[in-house]
Amino acid sequence: MQPTDKQPSARISPADRFADLVITVLLTVIACTAIAVSRQFPSTSLATDIGSARFPLIYAGILILLCVLLFWQKFRAAISSTTADQAADTRPLRSFLGVLLSIGCTWLIPIAGYGLSVTLFLTLMMRLLGRLNWWLNLVLAITIAGVLYAVFSLGLGVPLPKGAWFE
Repeated sequence: MQPTDKQPSARISPADRFADLVITVLLTVIACTAIAVSRQFPSTSLATDIGSARFPLIYAGILILLCVLLFWQKFRAAISSTTADQAADTRPLRSFLGVLLSIGCTWLIPIAGYGLSVTLFLTLMMRLLGRLNWWLNLVLAITIAGVLYAVFSLGLGVPLPKGAWFE
């Protein structure tokens, strides 16, 4: 016996569904705006130069694709009708704390440098998002910050801030 109607297993509240759908639409508009603005970037006469608009086009295209996938997933998700799940929802607080952590990291980078600031930020964000093992969070944060440092500083030659504490 096969079910004729497949229901997704994850259930979300109507407010969360609406918020997620609005966020995907806004991010898609932002990505389309980035594409429109990047088309006005000046081109170079070098044959080997890919142009300054290439990276915004790539990133905006990826963002649009991810937004379409998220929109489709949230649009198909089953709606939860229980209020018990909604009462325990801490998403607004977690979102607010995530924004505060991002602002704090941005503020801390010129003082403590890229490595320390991003490692601290990633460790705390992983904890905030539900990864409860502090040591694993720290190892992952150091690894991610190290890979990003290697890509930008060593691979692309983009210097990352050392911070006032280390100069």
